[in-house]
Amino acid sequence: MHFIKFKDFNNLLRKLLKENAIYAPGQTGENLYWQKLNSNTPKGTSTQKGTSTPIPLRAQAGTGGLENIVYDQIRAAGSIKPFLFHPKETVASYPTAKTNKETPEKTILIGPKACDLKALEVLDNIFQKGDFKDPFYIANRENTTVISSDCSSPADSCFCSLVDLSPYPKTGFDLNLSRIADGFVVEVGSSRGQELIRESEASFREASSHMVKERDDVRGEVLAQVKKQNEEYDAGKSYQEILKKNFEVDAWRTEAEKCVECAACVQVCPTCYCFLLYDQASGAEQTAGYEKVRVWDACQYPKFSQVAGGANPRKRRAERLRHRYAHKFDYFLENFDIVACTGCGRCIQACPGKIDMREVLSKIGK
Repeated sequence: MHFIKFKDFNNLLRKLLKENAIYAPGQTGENLYWQKLNSNTPKGTSTQKGTSTPIPLRAQAGTGGLENIVYDQIRAAGSIKPFLFHPKETVASYPTAKTNKETPEKTILIGPKACDLKALEVLDNIFQKGDFKDPFYIANRENTTVISSDCSSPADSCFCSLVDLSPYPKTGFDLNLSRIADGFVVEVGSSRGQELIRESEASFREASSHMVKERDDVRGEVLAQVKKQNEEYDAGKSYQEILKKNFEVDAWRTEAEKCVECAACVQVCPTCYCFLLYDQASGAEQTAGYEKVRVWDACQYPKFSQVAGGANPRKRRAERLRHRYAHKFDYFLENFDIVACTGCGRCIQACPGKIDMREVLSKIGK
C-alpha cells in the first residue's frame, strides 16, 4: 500500500499528459461528467459548461484543469463504456475490404468506481473472450490505463450492495485512489500500475497503518449507507431465482406501463453491448465506395427483435422490459457466471418514466 500527496499526484498527471489523453470526472451542474484534462488550464478555472449533454454518449464532455478533478464522491453520470466500445464507428470499408482498425491513443481514466470496473468484466467476456473477439474493443482496452477511486457520496439510486459489490474497488484497476486528509492511499492492481509507481517512485511512500485505518473507516461508513438505503429492496433471495419463478406474472405488464420506449436505460447502462451494423456510401464521387458502420442498439426498441418476414417475439413492452431484467440477472449469469448489472443506478436516474429496477424486482418477487 502506498501514499501520495495531492500536489505530487497532480505533478504525476502533468508528466503523464505529455504522452496520454487523460479523462477524469468534473463538476457540471449537479452531476459529474467526463472531462479531458488540460494541464494548461489555470488554477481555479472551472470546467467548461454548455458542452455536455444530459446523458453523454461520447466520452469527451468538455475540458478541465487538474484542480477541477473530482476524485471521490459519486460515479460520473456517464459510464466508461464509450471509451472502449464507441457508440458509433466505421469498422470496415469496401470494395477494398479494408478494416478500419487504427491504434487508438493512449488513454488514462481517472476516477472510475467499483461499478464501472465490474462493467469492464462484463464487456471483457463479450468482446475479448470466446470464439469471436472484437479488435476495436481489444485495442482500446490495451491502450487504456484505469486509475479508479473509492465512492464517498453514493446517490439514492445506487444499489451496488444488492448485487454483491461495494462502493470501493477491489479488483479490475491498475491503481486505485482512496482519498484521505493529506492525499491518497494508493493500491496497486496490475503490473501496469506498478510501473506507474516505479516511474515516479520519489512521489510515493509506504502508507502508514493510520492512513489505511482512515481509509477503511470511510469505506465502512459509505458501505453502511448504501446498505441502509437499499434495505427495503433486499429480496432475501437471488434475482435469478425471482426471475425464473415469476416469468409470466402480470406485474411485468403493470410495470411496463410506465415505459416510454426511449431506451435511455440501455444507453446509460455500463454493461449493455448490443449493436447494429449497416452499410452506407462513402467517399467522393470519383472514389465512391462503401463503409460498414456499427452503432449501439437497444432491446427496448419495439423492432429490436423483429426478424425477416416481420415476426417479432417481443412485440409488447412488458416482454421487452422482462427480457432486459432476465438478461442482466439470469441469462448472462448462466453463460458467464457473473451478473450483468453493477448497481450503478444510472438507469434509474435516466428513466423519464421513473422506473426503478430495485422496485420492479421487489414487486416481481412479491
